[in-house]
Amino acid sequence: MKKLLILASKRGFNSHLHSLTKEVNNVAGNIFIAEEEAYTNLRYSIINGRARIFSRTNKSDLKNYNVVFFRKWQRTPEQATACALYLKKFNVRFIDTELSRFRSYSKLTEYFKLWSEKLPVPNTFFGNHNAIRQFLKEGNFTFPVILKDTFSNKGKYNFLAHSYEEVSALLTENKNKRFIVQEFIPNTFDYRILVLGYKARIVIKRERTDPESHLNNTTLGGKATLIDVKDVDESIINDAQKAAKSYRREVAGVDIVLDSEKDTHYILEVNNAPQISTGAFAEEKMKEFASYLREELKAY
Repeated sequence: MKKLLILASKRGFNSHLHSLTKEVNNVAGNIFIAEEEAYTNLRYSIINGRARIFSRTNKSDLKNYNVVFFRKWQRTPEQATACALYLKKFNVRFIDTELSRFRSYSKLTEYFKLWSEKLPVPNTFFGNHNAIRQFLKEGNFTFPVILKDTFSNKGKYNFLAHSYEEVSALLTENKNKRFIVQEFIPNTFDYRILVLGYKARIVIKRERTDPESHLNNTTLGGKATLIDVKDVDESIINDAQKAAKSYRREVAGVDIVLDSEKDTHYILEVNNAPQISTGAFAEEKMKEFASYLREELKAY
Protein backbone atom coordinates (compact mmCIF):
# COMPACT_ATOMS: atom_id res chain seq x y z
CA MET A 1 0.00 0.00 0.00
CA LYS A 2 1.23 3.49 -0.85
CA LYS A 3 2.16 5.85 1.96
CA LEU A 4 1.54 9.57 2.42
CA LEU A 5 3.28 11.66 5.09
CA ILE A 6 1.79 14.90 6.34
CA LEU A 7 4.34 17.21 7.97
CA ALA A 8 3.47 20.15 10.22
CA SER A 9 4.95 22.25 13.01
CA LYS A 10 3.06 20.32 15.71
CA ARG A 11 1.50 16.90 16.11
CA GLY A 12 -0.51 15.01 18.73
CA PHE A 13 -3.99 13.61 19.34
CA ASN A 14 -5.41 17.05 20.10
CA SER A 15 -3.80 18.82 17.16
CA HIS A 16 -5.34 19.95 13.87
CA LEU A 17 -2.77 17.74 12.15
CA HIS A 18 -4.17 14.62 13.79
CA SER A 19 -7.71 15.54 12.74
CA LEU A 20 -6.56 16.11 9.16
CA THR A 21 -4.66 12.81 9.04
CA LYS A 22 -7.68 10.94 10.40
CA GLU A 23 -9.99 12.47 7.77
CA VAL A 24 -7.55 11.71 4.95
CA ASN A 25 -7.39 8.06 6.04
CA ASN A 26 -11.19 7.92 6.13
CA VAL A 27 -11.33 8.63 2.40
CA ALA A 28 -8.14 6.79 1.41
CA GLY A 29 -9.75 3.37 1.14
CA ASN A 30 -7.24 0.73 0.13
CA ILE A 31 -5.26 3.14 -2.06
CA PHE A 32 -2.92 4.59 0.55
CA ILE A 33 -2.37 5.20 4.24
CA ALA A 34 -1.55 8.61 5.72
CA GLU A 35 0.88 9.17 8.59
CA GLU A 36 1.80 12.38 10.39
CA GLU A 37 4.93 13.95 11.86
CA ALA A 38 6.24 17.29 13.10
CA TYR A 39 9.34 18.87 11.55
CA THR A 40 10.89 19.23 15.00
CA ASN A 41 10.55 15.47 15.66
CA LEU A 42 12.56 14.49 12.60
CA ARG A 43 16.23 13.43 12.82
CA TYR A 44 18.46 14.94 10.12
CA SER A 45 21.91 13.46 9.46
CA ILE A 46 24.70 13.43 6.89
CA ILE A 47 27.21 10.67 7.65
CA ASN A 48 30.11 9.82 5.32
CA GLY A 49 28.38 11.60 2.46
CA ARG A 50 25.05 9.81 2.97
CA ALA A 51 22.06 11.82 4.15
CA ARG A 52 19.06 10.60 6.09
CA ILE A 53 15.91 12.24 7.42
CA PHE A 54 14.14 9.87 9.76
CA SER A 55 10.81 9.91 11.60
CA ARG A 56 11.22 8.07 14.89
CA THR A 57 7.45 8.32 15.46
CA ASN A 58 6.72 6.30 12.32
CA LYS A 59 10.07 4.49 12.26
CA SER A 60 10.54 5.42 8.63
CA ASP A 61 12.92 7.34 6.40
CA LEU A 62 11.23 10.15 4.43
CA LYS A 63 12.47 8.69 1.15
CA ASN A 64 10.26 5.62 1.80
CA TYR A 65 7.04 7.61 1.34
CA ASN A 66 5.31 7.99 -2.01
CA VAL A 67 4.15 11.54 -1.35
CA VAL A 68 4.99 14.08 1.38
CA PHE A 69 2.67 17.00 2.07
CA PHE A 70 4.22 20.05 3.74
CA ARG A 71 1.60 21.74 5.89
CA LYS A 72 2.27 25.13 7.57
CA TRP A 73 6.02 25.01 7.01
CA GLN A 74 6.56 28.77 7.35
CA ARG A 75 7.42 28.48 11.06
CA THR A 76 10.19 26.01 10.36
CA PRO A 77 11.40 26.88 6.84
CA GLU A 78 14.93 25.60 7.41
CA GLN A 79 13.70 22.11 8.30
CA ALA A 80 11.07 22.00 5.56
CA THR A 81 13.61 23.13 2.95
CA ALA A 82 16.09 20.47 4.08
CA CYS A 83 13.32 17.87 3.68
CA ALA A 84 12.50 19.16 0.19
CA LEU A 85 16.14 18.97 -0.90
CA TYR A 86 16.32 15.43 0.43
CA LEU A 87 13.11 14.26 -1.22
CA LYS A 88 14.03 15.89 -4.53
CA LYS A 89 17.35 14.02 -4.53
CA PHE A 90 15.48 10.70 -4.19
CA ASN A 91 12.72 11.63 -6.67
CA VAL A 92 9.98 11.51 -4.04
CA ARG A 93 6.97 13.68 -4.88
CA PHE A 94 6.16 16.45 -2.41
CA ILE A 95 3.52 19.16 -2.11
CA ASP A 96 3.84 22.15 -2.37
CA THR A 97 6.61 22.29 -4.92
CA GLU A 98 7.23 25.90 -3.89
CA LEU A 99 9.80 24.40 -1.55
CA SER A 100 11.82 23.10 -4.49
CA ARG A 101 13.06 26.68 -5.07
CA PHE A 102 16.04 26.64 -2.74
CA ARG A 103 16.60 29.41 -0.24
CA SER A 104 19.21 29.32 2.48
CA TYR A 105 17.61 29.66 5.91
CA SER A 106 20.23 28.20 8.24
CA LYS A 107 23.24 25.90 8.45
CA LEU A 108 20.83 22.95 8.22
CA THR A 109 19.56 23.91 4.76
CA GLU A 110 23.08 24.84 3.67
CA TYR A 111 24.54 21.46 4.56
CA PHE A 112 21.72 19.57 2.84
CA LYS A 113 22.21 21.74 -0.24
CA LEU A 114 25.94 20.97 -0.28
CA TRP A 115 25.17 17.27 0.18
CA SER A 116 22.69 17.35 -2.71
CA GLU A 117 25.48 18.77 -4.92
CA LYS A 118 27.86 15.97 -3.81
CA LEU A 119 30.16 18.41 -2.03
CA PRO A 120 32.15 17.33 1.06
CA VAL A 121 30.69 18.28 4.45
CA PRO A 122 31.57 17.09 7.97
CA ASN A 123 29.48 14.32 9.54
CA THR A 124 26.45 16.23 10.78
CA PHE A 125 23.34 15.63 12.89
CA PHE A 126 20.39 17.93 13.61
CA GLY A 127 17.37 17.39 15.81
CA ASN A 128 15.75 18.72 18.95
CA HIS A 129 17.86 18.70 22.10
CA ASN A 130 16.58 15.32 23.26
CA ALA A 131 17.32 13.86 19.84
CA ILE A 132 20.90 15.17 19.99
CA ARG A 133 21.37 13.61 23.42
CA GLN A 134 19.98 10.27 22.23
CA PHE A 135 22.06 10.31 19.03
CA LEU A 136 25.30 10.85 20.94
CA LYS A 137 24.34 8.41 23.69
CA GLU A 138 23.96 5.73 21.01
CA GLY A 139 27.63 6.29 20.10
CA ASN A 140 27.06 7.53 16.55
CA PHE A 141 29.88 10.13 16.83
CA THR A 142 33.26 9.93 18.50
CA PHE A 143 34.33 12.82 20.72
CA PRO A 144 35.25 15.62 20.55
CA VAL A 145 32.32 17.10 18.66
CA ILE A 146 31.32 20.57 17.53
CA LEU A 147 28.02 21.99 18.75
CA LYS A 148 26.98 25.11 16.85
CA ASP A 149 23.88 27.22 16.53
CA THR A 150 22.28 26.89 13.10
CA PHE A 151 21.73 30.65 12.81
CA SER A 152 24.87 32.21 14.36
CA ASN A 153 28.07 33.24 12.58
CA LYS A 154 31.59 34.51 13.32
CA GLY A 155 32.12 31.75 15.85
CA LYS A 156 29.19 32.68 18.11
CA TYR A 157 27.56 29.78 19.97
CA ASN A 158 30.15 27.43 18.49
CA PHE A 159 31.45 24.96 21.09
CA LEU A 160 33.98 22.13 21.20
CA ALA A 161 32.70 19.40 23.54
CA HIS A 162 34.80 16.48 24.72
CA SER A 163 32.09 14.34 26.32
CA TYR A 164 28.38 13.54 26.33
CA GLU A 165 28.04 15.29 29.70
CA GLU A 166 29.58 18.48 28.27
CA VAL A 167 27.16 18.47 25.33
CA SER A 168 24.19 17.87 27.64
CA ALA A 169 25.23 20.78 29.86
CA LEU A 170 25.59 23.11 26.85
CA LEU A 171 22.12 22.14 25.61
CA THR A 172 20.67 22.86 29.05
CA GLU A 173 22.40 26.26 29.17
CA ASN A 174 21.12 27.18 25.69
CA LYS A 175 17.55 25.88 25.68
CA ASN A 176 16.33 28.28 22.98
CA LYS A 177 19.07 27.52 20.46
CA ARG A 178 18.76 25.10 17.55
CA PHE A 179 22.04 23.23 17.35
CA ILE A 180 23.83 21.17 14.76
CA VAL A 181 26.32 18.65 16.10
CA GLN A 182 29.31 17.63 13.99
CA GLU A 183 32.36 15.45 14.37
CA PHE A 184 35.40 17.64 14.96
CA ILE A 185 37.79 17.83 11.99
CA PRO A 186 41.39 17.85 13.29
CA ASN A 187 43.11 20.83 11.69
CA THR A 188 45.78 23.49 12.08
CA PHE A 189 44.14 26.06 9.77
CA ASP A 190 41.30 26.68 7.35
CA TYR A 191 40.75 28.73 4.19
CA ARG A 192 38.38 31.64 3.60
CA ILE A 193 37.96 31.75 -0.17
CA LEU A 194 36.39 34.88 -1.64
CA VAL A 195 34.33 33.81 -4.64
CA LEU A 196 33.08 36.59 -6.93
CA GLY A 197 31.01 35.79 -10.00
CA TYR A 198 31.51 32.08 -9.17
CA LYS A 199 35.29 32.51 -9.52
CA ALA A 200 37.76 32.22 -6.63
CA ARG A 201 39.60 35.55 -6.41
CA ILE A 202 41.27 35.62 -2.98
CA VAL A 203 42.33 32.93 -0.52
CA ILE A 204 43.05 33.75 3.11
CA LYS A 205 44.68 31.13 5.28
CA ARG A 206 43.38 31.42 8.86
CA GLU A 207 45.25 29.96 11.84
CA ARG A 208 44.14 30.14 15.45
CA THR A 209 46.58 31.70 17.89
CA ASP A 210 44.74 30.77 21.08
CA PRO A 211 45.69 27.20 22.10
CA GLU A 212 42.47 26.97 24.11
CA SER A 213 40.28 27.69 21.07
CA HIS A 214 39.18 25.44 18.21
CA LEU A 215 38.20 28.37 15.95
CA ASN A 216 40.37 29.93 13.24
CA ASN A 217 38.20 33.02 12.69
CA THR A 218 40.22 36.22 12.29
CA THR A 219 37.43 38.07 14.13
CA LEU A 220 38.40 35.96 17.15
CA GLY A 221 42.12 36.70 16.86
CA GLY A 222 43.16 34.15 14.25
CA LYS A 223 46.27 34.81 12.17
CA ALA A 224 45.56 35.68 8.52
CA THR A 225 47.88 35.00 5.57
CA LEU A 226 47.13 35.89 1.96
CA ILE A 227 47.65 32.90 -0.35
CA ASP A 228 47.86 32.90 -4.14
CA VAL A 229 44.85 31.07 -5.59
CA LYS A 230 47.23 29.11 -7.83
CA ASP A 231 48.98 27.69 -4.76
CA VAL A 232 45.81 26.05 -3.42
CA ASP A 233 44.83 22.53 -4.45
CA GLU A 234 42.63 22.68 -7.54
CA SER A 235 39.99 20.41 -5.99
CA ILE A 236 39.54 22.86 -3.10
CA ILE A 237 39.15 25.81 -5.45
CA ASN A 238 36.69 23.89 -7.63
CA ASP A 239 34.59 22.89 -4.62
CA ALA A 240 34.52 26.49 -3.35
CA GLN A 241 33.30 27.73 -6.72
CA LYS A 242 30.75 24.94 -7.07
CA ALA A 243 29.44 25.63 -3.55
CA ALA A 244 28.91 29.33 -4.27
CA LYS A 245 27.20 28.50 -7.56
CA SER A 246 24.91 25.92 -5.96
CA TYR A 247 23.64 28.69 -3.62
CA ARG A 248 23.48 31.17 -6.52
CA ARG A 249 25.70 33.49 -4.50
CA GLU A 250 27.78 35.60 -6.87
CA VAL A 251 29.45 37.15 -3.82
CA ALA A 252 30.42 34.51 -1.25
CA GLY A 253 33.01 33.67 1.35
CA VAL A 254 33.52 29.90 1.37
CA ASP A 255 35.15 28.41 4.47
CA ILE A 256 37.00 25.14 3.88
CA VAL A 257 38.89 23.13 6.49
CA LEU A 258 41.62 20.61 5.70
CA ASP A 259 41.73 17.43 7.76
CA SER A 260 45.26 17.25 9.22
CA GLU A 261 45.01 13.45 9.61
CA LYS A 262 43.49 12.58 6.26
CA ASP A 263 44.05 13.80 2.74
CA THR A 264 40.64 15.46 2.46
CA HIS A 265 38.79 18.73 3.00
CA TYR A 266 35.30 19.82 4.05
CA ILE A 267 33.13 22.85 3.42
CA LEU A 268 32.12 24.53 6.68
CA GLU A 269 30.14 27.52 5.43
CA VAL A 270 29.20 29.57 2.39
CA ASN A 271 28.85 33.11 3.73
CA ASN A 272 26.74 35.66 1.89
CA ALA A 273 28.38 38.61 3.71
CA PRO A 274 32.12 37.84 3.48
CA GLN A 275 33.53 41.05 5.05
CA ILE A 276 34.75 42.68 1.86
CA SER A 277 35.47 46.12 3.31
CA THR A 278 36.50 44.93 6.78
CA GLY A 279 38.62 42.23 8.38
CA ALA A 280 41.90 40.85 7.08
CA PHE A 281 43.24 42.16 3.75
CA ALA A 282 40.32 44.55 3.26
CA GLU A 283 42.18 46.58 0.62
CA GLU A 284 42.91 43.52 -1.53
CA LYS A 285 39.32 42.29 -1.19
CA MET A 286 37.84 45.65 -2.16
CA LYS A 287 40.07 45.85 -5.26
CA GLU A 288 38.95 42.39 -6.38
CA PHE A 289 35.33 43.29 -5.69
CA ALA A 290 35.65 46.48 -7.74
CA SER A 291 37.20 44.49 -10.62
CA TYR A 292 34.33 42.01 -10.45
CA LEU A 293 31.75 44.81 -10.61
CA ARG A 294 33.54 46.30 -13.64
CA GLU A 295 33.23 42.92 -15.35
CA GLU A 296 29.54 42.77 -14.55
CA LEU A 297 28.92 46.30 -15.87
CA LYS A 298 30.75 45.55 -19.12
CA ALA A 299 28.41 42.61 -19.67
CA TYR A 300 25.39 44.95 -19.88
